[in-house]
Amino acid sequence: MDEEGKEKARLKYGPVEVKNIGNNYYLSRVSSVYDPEKKRARKVSGEYIGKITPSA
Repeated sequence: MDEEGKEKARLKYGPVEVKNIGNNYYLSRVSSVYDPEKKRARKVSGEYIGKITPSA
């Protein structure tokens, strides 16, 4: 997925993450939560938004 596509998704859905699983790309919301044990933030994947299809 190109940077322009990621920017469009971010503007529409807020913070998002693109996951490449096999030959497919999936879009989901992402946030962070502070972990006091490790004393740093950790990523939390949230709601699944959908599958990204190639534009041909």
